[in-house]
Amino acid sequence: MFETKVQIIKNAVADDVEKEFRAQIFKAIEAGIDLTHIDTHMYTAFSNNEILLKYISLGKEFKLPVLITYKLPISTWFSKNVIVVDQLYCAQPEDYIQGLNDYYCEVLRSIKPGLNSILVHTAFNNKEMQDITGDQPDFGSAWRQADYDFFTSDQCRQLIQDNDIQLITWREIRDKLIR
Repeated sequence: MFETKVQIIKNAVADDVEKEFRAQIFKAIEAGIDLTHIDTHMYTAFSNNEILLKYISLGKEFKLPVLITYKLPISTWFSKNVIVVDQLYCAQPEDYIQGLNDYYCEVLRSIKPGLNSILVHTAFNNKEMQDITGDQPDFGSAWRQADYDFFTSDQCRQLIQDNDIQLITWREIRDKLIR
């Protein structure tokens, strides 16, 4: 296990990454979790074409959608039946510093028709989450509370309604398009 994304990109071996992906999938299934999709933690499945293809293959094997976007920083040909997100949004450290509410409001006001995904990391800013995230400001406990607060707010609900945004879940995507 590498500590940083840079180390993963530099050192990861595709077969080893596939084993880890597979082990996590089986662990979740054994725990009784109804998997809705396969995500790429910090975009690490996009590290190179070989890892990306294994990631897509596991999605097909387990009949689960995978998070893929047309704006991948690597080139690959997507086979048919792969769901591709038109636009992927994820707040960055500078957005947190400037205020997540402003960032998310702008995203919801400017979102275009299509399949869009907004990555959020919701949690309570409590001792447990503080212990898990340590003293890191980026995606740390306070950030996660800010995400939770915005996406459960009346302001967010109103922006979704005013901008005619249709919310869907990965479960709906899985059940209607994959299975």
